[in-house]
Amino acid sequence: MIYTYSFTNEFFEDMRNNINRNQILDVIDFLKINIQSKENLHYCGSEDIYQNYGKNGDNADPLDHFINSFFQTSARSNFLNKEKNTDIIFYGNNEKVNQNVFKINCNKILYDLKSLKKQIEKKIEDDWTNENGKKDLNQKLNQLLKFSKSIIFVDRHIPACIVSNVPVQLKQWRLSLDFYNSLISKYSKINSFFINGINDRIIRDYIKIIEKNKPNEIIDLIYKIKKLKEAQSNAKKNNEPFNDTIELESCLKKIEFEGKEILKKDLKKFFLPLSDIKTYVMIKDKDAWRELHDRYIFFFFEEFNIEKHTLEEFVRDKNLNIFEVSEGLNILDVKSKTTSNRKIIRQKDKIAAQISKKWDKKVSKLPHFYKFRANQEKKAS
Repeated sequence: MIYTYSFTNEFFEDMRNNINRNQILDVIDFLKINIQSKENLHYCGSEDIYQNYGKNGDNADPLDHFINSFFQTSARSNFLNKEKNTDIIFYGNNEKVNQNVFKINCNKILYDLKSLKKQIEKKIEDDWTNENGKKDLNQKLNQLLKFSKSIIFVDRHIPACIVSNVPVQLKQWRLSLDFYNSLISKYSKINSFFINGINDRIIRDYIKIIEKNKPNEIIDLIYKIKKLKEAQSNAKKNNEPFNDTIELESCLKKIEFEGKEILKKDLKKFFLPLSDIKTYVMIKDKDAWRELHDRYIFFFFEEFNIEKHTLEEFVRDKNLNIFEVSEGLNILDVKSKTTSNRKIIRQKDKIAAQISKKWDKKVSKLPHFYKFRANQEKKAS
C-alpha cells in the first residue's frame, strides 16, 4: 500500500546542533536507505519547513546538502502540505508529539537501528491479505483514496458472472460494489472507472438463457425462430429445399441484437450499487477478453483522462500505483466479510511500467461492447 512521513522543526534542530558530524551522516544515510528509497513511502510535510535549517549550526553543511537534494528527489506536489495524513513522524529527541503515529527521532536512529528497521518494514508492508481482515482493508484503501484523483477497477468476469447467474457470486458482487461505493463516496473529487470484458461465448450463452426464459419483449421472435428451425430440419430430413434461409438468418441476427440489448440492461442493473459515485463502466469487446486476464485496481494521484492519457506516462511520473487483486474484485463474501484467498499486492515500479506499456498498446485501443455511467434512473413524476 502507500504510507506517508513528515518532519518536525525539532528533528532538524537535533540534526543541526545536537549530534556530532559522524552521527548526522549516519542519520542521513538511514533516511536515504530506509525512507527515501521506498517506493510506497511519500513525504507529506510542508514545503516551508526547510527555510530556517541548514544555514547555521555545527552540522550546517551536510544538513543543507541533504535538505536541497531531498526536496529535489523526494517531495512530490500531490503529497505535500498534508501533514495530518502522516503515518511516520520524525521528531526531536526531547519533543512531545501527541499524534497517534509511528514516531522516530535521532536517538532511535543512532542507538536502536536494528529494531527500528524491522519496525519500519512491518509498518510499510506492501500488500493486504484476507487474513488481515476488513478493518485493515478499510484503513489501507482509505489511505490510498486520500491522495487519489482517479481510480480504475479491472475485472473482466462481470458479464460472465451475470450470464452464469450464481446467487452466491451475485451477492458477493453486490456487497463488494456497495463497499467500494461507500469508500469512494467520502472523496467527492475522485473519478472512478470499472473495466470489464466480453467475448462471443458469453454472448452466445446469454442468448441461450433468454431463449429459455422467453422475456416478453422477444417472445414472438423466439417462437418464430423455433418454427423456422423446425421447418429447416424437416426440409433437410425430406431432402427438400428450405426457402426461408434469409428470413431465419435475419431473425437470428435480430435475437442476437435483442439479446445484447437485454444484457446491457442487466449490466446497468448490476452496477447500480455504484450510483452514488457515478462510476464510468466500460465493457471491452471480444479481443479484450484475453488481454484483461488479470484483476487490478489503478490509483492515480493526478486526474486521469481515460480517452487522452496513457498509463505509461503516469507510472513514469510516479502518479500511478497499480495493485493486483487475486481471484477477483468481489472482495466481500455473502456475510460482508472479506472473501477467502484474496490478496491485494502493490506492483513494484518496474512491473507497473511493464503492465502500463502492455495496457496502452493493447487494451486501451480495443473497442467497447458498451459504455455507461452507473446511475439510478429517476422515475417519472
